Amino acid sequence: MASGKFPQLTEPDPSYHGVRFVDAAGPAAYAIRIRAVLLRDTGATISPFNAFILLQGLETLSLRVERHVENALKVVEFLKKHPKVVAVNHPSLPEHPDHALYGKYFPNGGGSIFTFEVRGGVKEAQTFIDSLQIFSLLANVADVKSLVIHPATTTHSQLSARELEEQGINRQSASPSGQNISMICWTTCPRHLTEFKRITVYDRMNIAVLLSGGVDSSVVVHLLCEQGYRPSLFYIKIGRDDADYMDCSAEEDMEMASAIARRYGLSLEVVDLHREYWDQVAAYAIDKIRRGLTPNPDVMCNKLIKFGCFEQRVGKDFDVTATGHYATTVLRDGKTWLGTAADSVKDQTDFLAQIDYLQVSKLMFPLGRLMKNEVRDIALRAGLPSARRRDSQGICFLGKIGYNDFVRVSLAKGKGILWSWKRVESWASIGLLVSYHRPA
Repeated sequence: MASGKFPQLTEPDPSYHGVRFVDAAGPAAYAIRIRAVLLRDTGATISPFNAFILLQGLETLSLRVERHVENALKVVEFLKKHPKVVAVNHPSLPEHPDHALYGKYFPNGGGSIFTFEVRGGVKEAQTFIDSLQIFSLLANVADVKSLVIHPATTTHSQLSARELEEQGINRQSASPSGQNISMICWTTCPRHLTEFKRITVYDRMNIAVLLSGGVDSSVVVHLLCEQGYRPSLFYIKIGRDDADYMDCSAEEDMEMASAIARRYGLSLEVVDLHREYWDQVAAYAIDKIRRGLTPNPDVMCNKLIKFGCFEQRVGKDFDVTATGHYATTVLRDGKTWLGTAADSVKDQTDFLAQIDYLQVSKLMFPLGRLMKNEVRDIALRAGLPSARRRDSQGICFLGKIGYNDFVRVSLAKGKGILWSWKRVESWASIGLLVSYHRPA
């Protein structure tokens, strides 16, 4: 029977699964506890020779730390823009809660330790770790080489579900919020970032890209292909096939989209949603105008068509849908939220404000952390055919039709709403629009 003088050996140890070392190891309880607890918490005593080598290395410590920080910040920047990464946690990032303190105490940069979340579950996180060539899988933070660890299944595996949530760690086998991975960037090798970019992380993830033919969606395709993805491209058709209606801009969009698909050897499918579009979005706009209200068709198009009808018909078969919107997704409290873009001028979260949580959780915005000028530069350097195309400024379903003309015709009364092609010659598309939505 224990005397009570050595509770560390005789009482359950909460830090080690509640084990009683005297029961587990008997006469070797003391030695086992030293190895299991003290060695875990404080690390081992290095050999004299290794101590000598360490002292030699201290002479260049300042240069080494500078390089460590530089490598870490490069990897953080790379991960922040990667579509397979849900979130990156490092105080150098403006969205980090300690960013102000980081700028105050580390004006020249600092911090080689960071965490990030990859999309998927434990299996995907393990696949990522196993694919690394420079980073070593080690469950500690006391070493002189670059390390990586999956906290949920190693260092923090003893925590309860609530405690893990408090620490921002998800241990579900599969979760839309991703899996937390910790990294320490010690390697000073110049190949560090280059090797890191070669890592393949569960490339079997299927990505659908909504390709409009504009510069933004084209750059999305370029970035995904550059990162090793083979996305499927989709062009959403909202116009009718009538020759009189065909908009020149729509023809050009299709040509640009097809050129991008050929450029990267990807499939391009046209998804015809014109009936859904005109029944839901155009009808909504006309109704708002008749009631003296100001419609926002682009908001409804995102909610009902791009992330509604398209998702139901096509997107459901893909892991994520990527678009050229200037927005971001933010992981908070285990949920994915819509976040603002880095470019406050081009930010499009107002047009995405009505999409719901389920829609947001399946979206990918590769341009969200880029400025518009950066996107243009990428397109120019890549030689994309849409690099110099002007941004679309009009209402999506009007094309080149004047808004005043649209309002004038849509408010016509009685039989006058049924316009013939001859009577609206210069307004052929307007005539089609109104006749398509003629009153009963």
